[in-house]
Amino acid sequence: MPNDNFERAFSLLGLDENFDIISPIAYSSLQWSRKYSECGSFSIVVQGSYFSEWKYVYSPTRREVGIISQINLSIKNGVTEITISGLFLESELDNMMVYPKPTSFYDQSGTHYSDSLLMNEGSPTWISQSDTADVVALAFFNGFKKIAFTNYEIGGDTLVQKSFELDIKEGSVESGEYKIAKYNRTMGKLGSTIYKILKPSYASYTVNLDFVNKTKSFNIIHARDLSGEVQDLNINPVVLSTVNGTLSEVNLVQSDTSTKDVVISASDVDEESVVLVNALPNAIGRVTDVSISQTRSDYWDSETPAAQIPAKDLQYKRAVMWDASSELQDKKDILNMTFKAIDGSYQYMVDFDLGDIVAIEVPEIGLSINAQIIACYESVNNGVWKLEMEFGTPLKIRK
Repeated sequence: MPNDNFERAFSLLGLDENFDIISPIAYSSLQWSRKYSECGSFSIVVQGSYFSEWKYVYSPTRREVGIISQINLSIKNGVTEITISGLFLESELDNMMVYPKPTSFYDQSGTHYSDSLLMNEGSPTWISQSDTADVVALAFFNGFKKIAFTNYEIGGDTLVQKSFELDIKEGSVESGEYKIAKYNRTMGKLGSTIYKILKPSYASYTVNLDFVNKTKSFNIIHARDLSGEVQDLNINPVVLSTVNGTLSEVNLVQSDTSTKDVVISASDVDEESVVLVNALPNAIGRVTDVSISQTRSDYWDSETPAAQIPAKDLQYKRAVMWDASSELQDKKDILNMTFKAIDGSYQYMVDFDLGDIVAIEVPEIGLSINAQIIACYESVNNGVWKLEMEFGTPLKIRK
């Protein structure tokens, strides 16, 4: 039997910019795309009145909160159709950037004409972070959620001070096994960077809305291993199979088109070309490239004592290697599977959910693996709820 709370067409509310309720949202169709290692999205065909005060989409039975960023109006043969769409709250982290450490800050002593105009206030002074993935992710969140700087406004000729900060507080960290993560502060979007830091640990982050207090929080979540290989009396193993009727319409895609295993890292600093090459242990010579974001002078220069240079140079080369490893993370073999129609004894968002590692059995193609649910695509059309799941690499062959 379907779960009355989750496995049916769910209600939606339109909220204003202060997260106050404006009205219920009546809709004829809905796409609610939940993703684990990237930001999810939504698309809603409104049936009835549309209110311009709507800024957010909220459901009491879903954790995600949608930010309305696009409105499409279609009038054809006298029929008006309005579609609202956007991303979930997690996307707000990408409003901030991770950036390299500047040589100096504007508010330090001295004059810095050609240096960064960043203010030291709220800006991290470290070059890289090395710890368990949850600790590193929190360091990046707290380090780059705010930016302060002094500069001329675009089109102006007067120096002004400005600062911007995400209105998201630090929340909770779920228990789990977090691998050691080593990440440099290279240029990139904050949310995307944190997803990369957490992904190897089967972890991710959420931005949750406290509807009562109208506050948002950054939380780190960790996958549950429901495959049955971890012996835990508190965990009910989940086996999704074409045999027991929990899977149907199997689609499988295997590809190594974008796979890379060697990285050439290059930089041209102080008129001296630096080229470093890193390879995975099992590399066969599929090469890609990336720019070196590290400044070697942050580790050693002409004033460094000769006896310290080998150790400092090793730190520099390891920092470049960490960036190379990150570059290869999304350039692995792809084995993605999509299944439809969960209709068995397992209840969605209760017995299994986004991010969980489950057992999959498809004897028709001799497939017996453990895999992580990386996306849950919910759809509602004319009141009928459906679920499509995506399972992603890496996959573990079941014994």
